[in-house]
Amino acid sequence: MDRPPAAAARIRLFVLLTWTADLGLPLTAVGVLGVEEPSGAWRVSWLPQIGTDQGRPWRDRLAGRTAAPDGALLAVWAASSTCTLDELAPLAPPPDLSTAVEAAVDDLLVPWDPQPVRSRRGRGDPDG
Repeated sequence: MDRPPAAAARIRLFVLLTWTADLGLPLTAVGVLGVEEPSGAWRVSWLPQIGTDQGRPWRDRLAGRTAAPDGALLAVWAASSTCTLDELAPLAPPPDLSTAVEAAVDDLLVPWDPQPVRSRRGRGDPDG
């Protein structure tokens, strides 16, 4: 009896945001959460310049989790008005979950520059 083909892994990436008092909105990025579907693997990477106090709401939410957050929980977190997450546009297929999460963190750490610059992953200059 033939087995159905395994579902292709889908990696979803989310930037974790906390409250920014100066702006009155949750706009401070503190980390990136990666979830691999359907395997349920997950990984979080914290931005290095963020202090533990600023990232505490997310650290508390994720502490002790053994399973990846499911779609319903991700939706609840996305609807939060003070500590939210925002799904990132997918990048070219990464080799694995850890690489995808760390690449997203790298992108968040690169200062925005209005001049197109070719990154290590070859994005940037549309004419390049």
